[in-house]
Amino acid sequence: MNLKTVNAQFSSPPSDPIKSISDFKKKVFENILFITIAGVGVLFIVSIVEYLTQGVTPLLNIILTFLLLASLSSLKLIRNLPAVSQIAILIGSIYLYSIWHMVLFGIISDASILMIFYFILCALFFQKEIYTVLISIGALTWVVFALLYQFTTLHPMLSVEQFNHQSYWMVIALYFIIICMVIIVAINSYLKATENSINFFDFLSSNVKIDNENLHTELNDNKETLQKKLVYIRTATQIARSISTAKDVEAVLPVIADRMTNQLNLYYTGIFLIDPTGQYAVLVAGSGDAGQKMLMENHRFGVGGPSMIGWTTAHHRPRIALDIGEEAVRFNNPHLPLTRSELSIPILSKNSILGAISIQSTKESAFDDDDVLIIQGIADNIATALENSRLFLQNQRDLEEIFALNKQFLERTWGNIIPRDETLSYNFEDPNIHDIDGNMKTLEFPIILRDHEIGRIFVDTPLTTISAEQYEFVDSVLSQSALALESSRLLLTANLRTAQEEKISQLTARLTQMANVEDIIKTTLREVNLIPSVTSSTIKLFSDYDEQGKEFSKEHLA
Repeated sequence: MNLKTVNAQFSSPPSDPIKSISDFKKKVFENILFITIAGVGVLFIVSIVEYLTQGVTPLLNIILTFLLLASLSSLKLIRNLPAVSQIAILIGSIYLYSIWHMVLFGIISDASILMIFYFILCALFFQKEIYTVLISIGALTWVVFALLYQFTTLHPMLSVEQFNHQSYWMVIALYFIIICMVIIVAINSYLKATENSINFFDFLSSNVKIDNENLHTELNDNKETLQKKLVYIRTATQIARSISTAKDVEAVLPVIADRMTNQLNLYYTGIFLIDPTGQYAVLVAGSGDAGQKMLMENHRFGVGGPSMIGWTTAHHRPRIALDIGEEAVRFNNPHLPLTRSELSIPILSKNSILGAISIQSTKESAFDDDDVLIIQGIADNIATALENSRLFLQNQRDLEEIFALNKQFLERTWGNIIPRDETLSYNFEDPNIHDIDGNMKTLEFPIILRDHEIGRIFVDTPLTTISAEQYEFVDSVLSQSALALESSRLLLTANLRTAQEEKISQLTARLTQMANVEDIIKTTLREVNLIPSVTSSTIKLFSDYDEQGKEFSKEHLA
């Protein structure tokens, strides 16, 4: 029986595999016990018939045969008796019965056959060490009886000549039949057990081979999956690095879409951003020719509309369509006819939806939860970059506004010091330096105060250029000069404000002392006219309206 035949015949485990040697011996013991009980029963019946018809068989032999049958039959009835005890009772009974036959008939004929039966049972049910001892005991017993009958006056109770009739040989034949049946059952049981063990081993080997093949296939699948995840993680890392170093994030989005499609072995990648109205997700980057065509067509999806992008931007959650053909929210796109799986990931910034990413594959069930986590990481990086870009632009606008306000403030404050259409200019000439053949060159340096130019310094020098150290020195001097001028302006402004407050305080004190309206008006006009740019001033006091609706007033002109 070869292995292929066994594998073909035993696609399932054997119906009765041998679990242990003890179970096997118990099963063999039950079969032998049944045969022995049946044989002893027949022997008992033959003994009775022979005793009743011929009167040759001793009555004591019939009684012992009955006791042997009863002891063996009791083993079938006692279920909780240990198997070793049952085997010991069986072998001990056969041993004692064979001794009795040696006493009756000597060491020849059925006594020797019973002793052989004893030897066979010892070899079947006990290990080498035990059955060697038991067989030695049986052989020693046979030798002892032989010596007793040979060298002493002890003789068997019955002579063989009394059993030359037909019934004696029937008994001998029955003994041989019992022994042969026991040997046949034992051999068949061992063969069957061996065959079942071989079949069970082959079955296990076949299952181990199948398990190894399945394990190998699973390892290959896991290896491919792991490689895919590593590619996804590596790509996500590269994209994160590109986003972090990009000045204009939206300009990098097409590069990200192409990189995702190429490195992740995708069919298509599209990046959508929510328009200012918040109603549509507009495609801003798409991979391949299909992406370029959709960009030219101003491809977009309605937020909350019947599409993967529409659902994702409305619910702010990822969505996987493992089989596009059965996906209810799939938006049929003629530019992408081979799509079988799609994954849409929201681009979120503090629970505010900025857009979504759509990746598509030509394979069914191409995406899993791990892919969602990795692509979500890319989307989060894009969201962070977009938010940082928005904040940067907002900061730039705020800085420009602050710069403009600062410029207006400086112009206004310095304008209060320097009258309009006038300049404040100072000149210095070094008498030790004279014009050398008229080859003097004028260099200009701005005076900068908080990024605003408040003046210029003009330097005449015979040098065409100045060194870096000289330029740095001039720049430091001008910076300190600008700060000093600003400090002087602030001091002047503070002094003017102090003088005005003092003047107002004095005027208030004077006005409170006046009781005449004419004096108050004149004093007020006089103080206003003290402003340098005021040439005249007028005060009008309005009275109630007359019946014709005409307005009466008193006018004082200073």
